[in-house]
Amino acid sequence: MRIATWLILLASAVAAADSTKLDKIAEDVLTAQLPQVPRAADDDDAHRRARYTKDTVLLGSREQTVGETPEDYVDLIPTIGSVQVDHSRITSLVAGGDQSVMWYTSDVAAEYSGAAEGVGEFHNSATHRITQVAVRDGKGWKVVASLIGLEGGAMSGGAPGDVAGATAAGPLAPLLASPKAIAAVLSADPRTFVLGTEKGERAIGPAAAKKLLTSWAKLSLVVDGKVREVETKSYGVVQAHVKWTKGKDTHWMDAMLVAVPASNNTWKVVGVHYANLR
Repeated sequence: MRIATWLILLASAVAAADSTKLDKIAEDVLTAQLPQVPRAADDDDAHRRARYTKDTVLLGSREQTVGETPEDYVDLIPTIGSVQVDHSRITSLVAGGDQSVMWYTSDVAAEYSGAAEGVGEFHNSATHRITQVAVRDGKGWKVVASLIGLEGGAMSGGAPGDVAGATAAGPLAPLLASPKAIAAVLSADPRTFVLGTEKGERAIGPAAAKKLLTSWAKLSLVVDGKVREVETKSYGVVQAHVKWTKGKDTHWMDAMLVAVPASNNTWKVVGVHYANLR
């Protein structure tokens, strides 16, 4: 009995150590993407692109894939006019995965200054919610999918177009229109997360995640337009626009769902993020 107890404690300690290490790796990967003033030596177009694949979609930031984005416009945190991000920092982060693929969600505080049409000179701050999937690429990591939930909502209003780099919809896309279906296939991983468009809609762990999903069960949602869905042997991810009909009103959200392969060719959801309600 003592040996069994010791082995359980040892396994728990190893899992905790692995989680801490993964958090640090994810923090480093995300921090490298965050803008600062003065700009870092490696904060140029070539280095920015090197942090992603050419097919990566920075949903909520840009309407193109990284490969299609014009020079000097690969920005994780979007701005308008002469506005710049003076400083940005991670305030919270939760990561899952292993040494070959990881997914994480983070709150990032950003401070802005500059001028914008109709606003003039200003200083402001905001906290944005960022979810990403990254894969090991040689000695480093590349982000393959990203969603930023902007505190002020989407950069533009109205019905969005298709997601950049659109693919055929697979088994994951329909889940985004059914919180109940997501709840039924949630992973038991303690770092499973569910995020909504409101600041308080943040649930970490399967119990809290299922509770939040249940609160959305009666929403009238539909995946709108073409999606980007990728499935590999180690992860699956879908990025889409979701339409929410509420009485006579219609709203849209950006959405991203992350899953891992399970038995019998099924999937377990480890993270879902709805953002940028408009």
